[in-house]
Amino acid sequence: MGVVGRLVERLDDKKWKLRSDDHKQVHVYENRMIPILSSSSSSKTENHHEKDNDTLSVIITAETKYYRQLATSQVCSPDTVLEIGCSTGETSKVLWKRASSWVGFDTSAEMTERTMSKNTSSCRRLCQKMNALLEPALAYQTVHQHQPVTTAVWMDIGGNREMNGVARMLHWILTAPFPALQLIVVKSKELARELSSIPVDSKGILQMDGMEFLNKKRLDSRRLPRHPQQAPKVYSPIDPSLPICRYHNYHKKGCRKGSDCPFDHVHCHMCLEAGHVAMSCAKSTL
Repeated sequence: MGVVGRLVERLDDKKWKLRSDDHKQVHVYENRMIPILSSSSSSKTENHHEKDNDTLSVIITAETKYYRQLATSQVCSPDTVLEIGCSTGETSKVLWKRASSWVGFDTSAEMTERTMSKNTSSCRRLCQKMNALLEPALAYQTVHQHQPVTTAVWMDIGGNREMNGVARMLHWILTAPFPALQLIVVKSKELARELSSIPVDSKGILQMDGMEFLNKKRLDSRRLPRHPQQAPKVYSPIDPSLPICRYHNYHKKGCRKGSDCPFDHVHCHMCLEAGHVAMSCAKSTL
């Protein structure tokens, strides 16, 4: 188990003096230190769950090594974690040691079984076969029933999966009602490459404000589909269980069901703003 604390002074070109959270002073080698990048895992108190999304951060890394280091350094005992893409549970084991509660999703039943076969811990655990993009309401309900408060999300949904899927999953996380969410960590080579114009630290880790990411870095395709059904399913920004009507947005005659349509006719499928449809959205391309 590592030591968490604050740097006091540099001792030489390799070592620092660190004051741990239990008020002990230790000497550590600089090349073995992992910075705590988010305020969500530092200076936590019993009422830290009352914070809102003003403190939300998104951390993106391309490498599994750093993804797991972040699981070690960015989570502490009050945290309640959702892990999307738990696979065989290697990162899950790291999160269990530090979080008080954990929910894991994977689209493979075999992977969820392998994850739960790992050694148990004091962390409350729930692992489900689940695709939050196909069943967003059920996914949220599953998380909320196990842990009413979620403070952190870890996401690795398949190596070099195309960015559209990663961005859609991020959109679900950021628009789902997780009011205490403070940190999202994403492992994605494609996303890291797309955002390479934004400065990153020496370990290739990018950190930016979560809602800024949602508003400015929507990575869904901006090209209009030839047929409404070719557009990906996108959900209302005010109700993560309500799909935005694709016919209303992309058919030249609109949605024939009109007011009888059970889907969202208020928000643009392209930019999620209200008052226009995707075919007239300024962010679309022909």
